[in-house]
Amino acid sequence: MKDFFSAFNVPPVQWPEGQKRVLTNLLTFRANYAQFILVWWGLVILRYPFRAFLLLPVAVTWFHIIVVRRRVLNVTLGDGKVLTLMGSQLLTMLSMTTFVYVALSGCLQLLLLLTAVPVLSVLVHAAVRTPSLQSELENLRSEFLLSLHSALREKDSEEEEMEGGAAGPQRDPEMARRVEEIRKKYRTPPAKSKKVSLD
Repeated sequence: MKDFFSAFNVPPVQWPEGQKRVLTNLLTFRANYAQFILVWWGLVILRYPFRAFLLLPVAVTWFHIIVVRRRVLNVTLGDGKVLTLMGSQLLTMLSMTTFVYVALSGCLQLLLLLTAVPVLSVLVHAAVRTPSLQSELENLRSEFLLSLHSALREKDSEEEEMEGGAAGPQRDPEMARRVEEIRKKYRTPPAKSKKVSLD
């Protein structure tokens, strides 16, 4: 935690350096940032409990659409037709509905307090905080290990190709038997062919 509040400096002017600094700090202090956001949300909800209660349906709807429904929503129309909203259409519709609901319920200030203030605080801290040498070394180490792993994987695949192809993964006989039973259970029965006599 002591590291979190030390070594502040002017952010770099060039975009690649600034982006690298922000990403490094976001990865290094992600637990601290999560704690800060949770504490901030708790304070805001304690300050505005009724408005936070009004925002609860919005949060539940977004969670349900994004996580549970996986960005696909089927709406049954009056004449029995089904309208399917997915991807950017669904997110646009949900954003517009959320904006109208938040504006009509008077929770726009609370929504900005819950989102804009923590995001801006985290980005400002990540931009002005000079990354420590330890985090720089950890980044270099992880990049090296990733490149080494991919190089070794390419070497193994080349050796397997030279040996005449890769052998398939070893399968447990019991698991193979169970998979075959499931395939038989759900396999469509073969169509019966009718014999045509040529009399």
